[in-house]
Amino acid sequence: MNKLDRVDYPIKELPSGDKVSLSLFRIDSGQEGPHVHIQASVHGAELQGNAVIFHLMEYFINHPFKGTLTFIPLANPAATNSKIGAYTYGRFNPITGHNWNRCYEDVMARPEEQIGGSLKSFVASNSDRPWEKIKRDYKNFLFQSLKNLESYLSKKGENENKKLFLFLQKVAAPADIVLDLHTGPASTRYIYSALYQKKSVVNFHFPFVLNIPNEFAQAMDEATFTPWVQLQREFKALGKEIPLDFESYTLELGSEELVNLDKGHEDAQHILHYLKGQGMIEASEQFTFERPVQRHLLLKDYRTIYAPMGGLVHFHKAAGELVKKGEKLATFLNFKRISDESTFSRALEPLVAQEDCYIINHCASASVSKGMELFQVAENCQEIK
Repeated sequence: MNKLDRVDYPIKELPSGDKVSLSLFRIDSGQEGPHVHIQASVHGAELQGNAVIFHLMEYFINHPFKGTLTFIPLANPAATNSKIGAYTYGRFNPITGHNWNRCYEDVMARPEEQIGGSLKSFVASNSDRPWEKIKRDYKNFLFQSLKNLESYLSKKGENENKKLFLFLQKVAAPADIVLDLHTGPASTRYIYSALYQKKSVVNFHFPFVLNIPNEFAQAMDEATFTPWVQLQREFKALGKEIPLDFESYTLELGSEELVNLDKGHEDAQHILHYLKGQGMIEASEQFTFERPVQRHLLLKDYRTIYAPMGGLVHFHKAAGELVKKGEKLATFLNFKRISDESTFSRALEPLVAQEDCYIINHCASASVSKGMELFQVAENCQEIK
């Protein structure tokens, strides 16, 4: 049995003076291998990742493996605790309005005086060293840069967004692999994957893979892989080729406000299969799960359909289903369209698909205003068997 350690970190002080803390768990195999960082519930209503973390922790406590893992379930406890009736208002900071998953830092783009160094100077001083030593020292450089930035930004007081998300980035800085577990509103299972990871991502065997540019757009996956993309580019500019030896993904695990331990076990099997491919788990280990046809698409083919009118919505297709061009996506019920018996039929208005597509997400509520995000759909998918 492997040892599990827990440390609690205060991340927010409430008006009452009480402190909110998050728990970090660590499992170390004592053997050389990948360092994996896994977190869940940065958006407070996106809960299913915690069921997955529980099953992953159970596996790694009881099975041999190589490397180390850090787990942060309920990574944003203040968001999970932010309730309005039975609903969790956990996607946006209720004070500032910021999307919680858009608060990370492109740390290497910060000025030298804020992070205590620069990527160019690091590359220049390490150009002739072997890759393994460069990689080790770059992790340390990333961690120290984040720590220096935290100190710089806190000179006029702590920003609650930056305090939490710089902390998460610091914990992830030593990692070789980062998995950020999310859900959609009413959603299928899919993965955001940087284009350079397209060979590895197939090992998750998720039904949909959304391939995103190798660029920073403020989410956790991008905040952790961007410094490594930047490192490779800087070395290439000096005529030295280095591997892009880091992977980071956002895994979308169904719908928000739900926890399903059985589904969590299956999701964990998918992740363990991927980690086996990364050399963390013995090749002889077998993981059983349904292996659907994978459908890959580019970011430009991931479209949002906005509500063309207000009303009460009947969704005709569930997340994960195919909709053919001309088929009904939804029907709107609006009583204001009825003035007498002759106009009764006007209360129902269909919305049809403009192109063949798969439903990835749809709005979690059937009460919709005009202009709200109604669907996210995948067009022009490439099947990977």
